[in-house]
Parts: sequence; structure tokens; C-alpha cells
Amino acid sequence: MEEFILSKELQLYHHQVLALGTKVDFWVSIEGNSSEDVRKNLQQAISVFNIVEETCSRFLEHSVLRRLSQQIGEDVQVPVLLFEVIQFSLELAKMTHGRFDPTIGGWLEKGGFVTNYLTGNKLDLCENIDFNASYRDVKLDVEKKTVRLMKPLLLDVGATAKGLALDLVVHCFSEYPGFCINAGGDVIARGIQPNGEPWKISIRNPFSPEKKIGYLLFSDAMSVCTSGGYERLSPVIKGEHHIISGVDKQSPHHVASATVMAPNAMLADGFSTVMMLLSPQEGFLRLEEAGIEGLLVLSDGSVQMSKKMEDYWHCEKTNVFQNENNK
Repeated sequence: MEEFILSKELQLYHHQVLALGTKVDFWVSIEGNSSEDVRKNLQQAISVFNIVEETCSRFLEHSVLRRLSQQIGEDVQVPVLLFEVIQFSLELAKMTHGRFDPTIGGWLEKGGFVTNYLTGNKLDLCENIDFNASYRDVKLDVEKKTVRLMKPLLLDVGATAKGLALDLVVHCFSEYPGFCINAGGDVIARGIQPNGEPWKISIRNPFSPEKKIGYLLFSDAMSVCTSGGYERLSPVIKGEHHIISGVDKQSPHHVASATVMAPNAMLADGFSTVMMLLSPQEGFLRLEEAGIEGLLVLSDGSVQMSKKMEDYWHCEKTNVFQNENNK
């Protein structure tokens, strides 16, 4: 999967790897820097992704998160990055009254989401899961950075860990005039393209993922994350996908995809999932309170967005079905 591509005309360097359950593409505007320097920075960034994965992944048997689920009722000291991801996830859970809930790992396993994307091996299911457990059964000690699981449960922080990984790799490319990293729909960009143009972030049509419904243009420091149920469907429960409400333990279907733009990727990552789980009215209210922007594609194909999102959005359609040939 690893391939280095250097466009000498544009001085744009591209590299792709598999990490955190998805393809991660790096584009770096090198502007006079050597390709060897870029390689070193890329390797540092990839190491960060690997550390986040080994710490936060539900799909690795040896991950810190997986081991945490085997220590019920104990105060377990965890790495700072895992603590921050869990803490932010619990804040989102409280804000949404449990509709966003990081304790749904057991439900995801029950829905068939158990295959390691790298090896293809299926995880051994966690035993003795209490399916009535919720975010209220996770207790944190902020000073000691400890986590206590009050009931047998399995955490899943997939809605926030990928965003944190993107935020952590920003420093690897701070010396370059511009870069853009896309981790399976979670994008972080800084500066501009080598040709002086803003970065162009296309948004998929959730009903025809090979097509686009429009794109965002920005040259300021920004992160864009899109969530949707169209890519990861349950192999055992018809009509369900990998986003599950912590309240009724079912996948939402009123929203086809949610895109959120925020100053950092973890914020955008978490809120894009939140927007999938709330009503559009409540979702946009939460975005306004957080001071960030968003765009929804509803199940009827209609497009709704926050006011400032219109400054970045480029597409005249108000419904994705208006032009089925849109590329």
C-alpha cells in the first residue's frame, strides 16, 4: 500500500498507508525541501498513527484499550492520549444524553464489527459484557489519569481517536508551506497547495459514494470530518451500520452523512458522529454552542448546513438527487 509520489511540477509529495482501520493519504507541499526530508517527516507521522492505534484500537488484542476492558472495577492508569480520548468521548455522551456513547463496543461486536482490517482475522468476542452498561459506568480521575469501568463493558473510541491522531501529526509538517492529510474522510489541512490555491476537500454522495455532492475550499488551518453509515454495514444485522445510538442501540437512518469543520480534528471527528445521532435541529444547535460549522445530507437527499459553512461550500444543489450525474 505504501507508494511515494513526487510531482516535480507542483512540488507536491504524496504518500498512502493503512492505519486506524482506513487509508491515510498525505499530501505535502515541499517547496524546495528535499524528498528525503519529507520521507523522514512522513515516517514520524506514521509512527504517531501506529502509537494511537496500539493504544486506542478496539481491533488489536494487545491494545491498551482492549486490556482496559479486562480490568473491571479497578483504577487503571492509562496513557495520556487514551485518557484524553475517553474524557472527550464522555463529554460528548453527557452533552447528547447518552446517544453518543463510547461504551458500545460490545454492541459493535454483536453487530459483526470484529474483523481486523490489516490481517482479516476476527477478534475473540469479549465475554460477560453487560449490555446495559453506559457512559455513566466509566469513572475518571483527572489528576491520576486513571479509568475505572464499573461494569463489564468494551469501550470504542473510533469516533474520536482518529481525529486526535491527525491533530498529533500536525507538528511533523509544520516546516512546510502546506499539507493535507485525509484519513478515511477525516481531513486536516494547513497552508495552501503548491500552485497557491486553497485545499479542495470533496464530500461524497452518501447514496452513490463514487460521486461527489460538492466541495469545501479553505486555506486557513482547519479540519473537516465526515461520518456516514454507507461504508461500514453490519454483516449480521440487516440495515444497521457502525454508528449506533447508546440509547436504543440502533443505527440512525434520518441522516445519511454529516460533515463538520472545526479548528482541530478530534473536535470535528466527534461532532460529525454526534450530528448523525441527533435531530438536525438539535445537532446544529450543538454546533453553534461549540462555535463550529457543519453540513448534513438527510435521508431524503436534502442538504442542510450552518450559516458560516456556506462561505466554504461550493455546490448549487440543495438536494443530492437533483443531478445524479454530479461527479
